[in-house]
Amino acid sequence: MAFAGGAAWVSNYTDGTVSLQAKINNKYVTATSNGAGPLVANATTIGTAQKFIWASPSAIMVLRARANKKIVTTPNGGANALIASIAGTTQGGNAEQFDMIDLGGQLVTFRAHSNKKFVTSASRTSALVANATSTGATQKFYYYHYGDGSVLFQSATTGYLVQTPNNGNSALIANYDPTDELPPATLFDYVPIKVG
Repeated sequence: MAFAGGAAWVSNYTDGTVSLQAKINNKYVTATSNGAGPLVANATTIGTAQKFIWASPSAIMVLRARANKKIVTTPNGGANALIASIAGTTQGGNAEQFDMIDLGGQLVTFRAHSNKKFVTSASRTSALVANATSTGATQKFYYYHYGDGSVLFQSATTGYLVQTPNNGNSALIANYDPTDELPPATLFDYVPIKVG
C-alpha cells in the first residue's frame, strides 16, 4: 500500500507488524533511540526498530453460529468459555461484541468487549475463553471466507477449525480437522456493528 508523501508499507507476516519503506531512498523507517527519537528512513534491512503496529481502527462485530443461528457470547463477564447462545438480537451487547483486529497475513485476533481481553485457544481440548491481556500465538486465528457468505476461523497454533459442537449447545473450541468436510458447526456469519 502506498501513502501520500512517498512511503509504502511492507507486511511482516510472521508477527503481524508492518514496516515503512520510503519511496525517495527505498530505505526502511527506523524508530531511533528506542522510539524516543524521530522516525528516520535510514535502514536497509528490517529489524525491531523498523517494525510498527498498523493501528487502524478495528472492526466491532458479532459472530452468529450457522449451527444454531445464535450469537456468540462471553458469559459471566468473559470468565466463562465462549458459546453461541444468544437468540433474537442482531447486535448483542458488550458480552457479544468483539474487536476483530487484523494482524496481517490472514491472521486476526478477537478482543471481547465484556472484559477487554483477547480470546484464547490454548489447545484443541480447551474451549475458547477471553482471558488474555495481550496477543500471543494462542490468540491468533486464520480468517477465511467460505463460498456461501459465511466465515470460518482456524487456530494458528493447532491448525484446527473453531466450531460450535452439539448444534451450538457446547462452548466454542478449535478442534475440528480442516481436512474433513465442513459442517455448519464450523461456519459463522460475521455481523459488523462498526467498521473503523
